[in-house]
Amino acid sequence: MLHQKLKNKIFVVILASLALAGTGCKKYLEQTPNDSLTKENFFKTRADAIAAIVGVYDGLQACTTTFLNWGEFRGDLVTATTNTDATYVYYQLLDRTRPASNWANVYNMIGRANIVIEAVPQIPAIDSRLSVEESNAIVGEALFLRALGYFYLVRTFKEVPLVLQAPSNDNVTFRIPKSSADTVLNQIESDLLRAEQIIANSYTTVQETKGRATKGAVNALLTDVYMWRAKYQQAW
Repeated sequence: MLHQKLKNKIFVVILASLALAGTGCKKYLEQTPNDSLTKENFFKTRADAIAAIVGVYDGLQACTTTFLNWGEFRGDLVTATTNTDATYVYYQLLDRTRPASNWANVYNMIGRANIVIEAVPQIPAIDSRLSVEESNAIVGEALFLRALGYFYLVRTFKEVPLVLQAPSNDNVTFRIPKSSADTVLNQIESDLLRAEQIIANSYTTVQETKGRATKGAVNALLTDVYMWRAKYQQAW
C-alpha cells in the first residue's frame, strides 16, 4: 500500500511538471525586457518620432570634430611632427593610438537615420497626433543627415560601405563590401532629392529652424554635391 501511494505521488508530480512545461515556461521565458526599448515597443507615438530624430542629431554632434579633421587632412593642412606636447591636437590625431580614419561615429549616425527612415512612416497609423506630413518631414531630416554623413565619407575615403538598412535585428551583416564612389554619390543625390520634396521649410521657433535641417539646408548640400561631381548645370 505504501509503495502504491508513493507511485501515485510521483505520478502527480510528473503531471504537474508536464503542465508547467506546457504553460509556465512559456510565460516566464518569453517576457519582454522591462529595462530596454525595442523597435516593436518604441515607435508608437509622435513623441517617439521626435525622440528618434533628436537621436540622429545627437549622433551628428559626435561627428563634428571628425568632419573638421577630415577637411583639414584633405586640404594638406596637417604635417607630421615630433612635437609631443599634449596640447598639439594634430600630433595626437596622427598618433596610431588615435586614428583619424575612425568612422564609427559617422556610421552610428547613419544607422540611427536608417531606423528613422524605416520606422517613423508607420507611426501616423497608430498615433493621430503625428500627421503624415510631419512624419514625412522627419524622414526628410533623416535623409539629409544620412546624405551628409556619406558625403563626408566619400570625399575622404572615396569607396565606402553603403549601409541603407536599419540595424533592426541581430542578424544584420555590418561587414559589407565597399561601394564605388559613384554609387555612394548617386545615393546621396537620391536622398537629397527625396528630402527636398518632404522636409519642412522652417519650424515654429527660430531655434528649431536654425538647429534642424530645412529645405534650404537640403538645397545647399545638394548644390555642394553637384559641384563636387562637376554637374554645374544642376548646381545652377
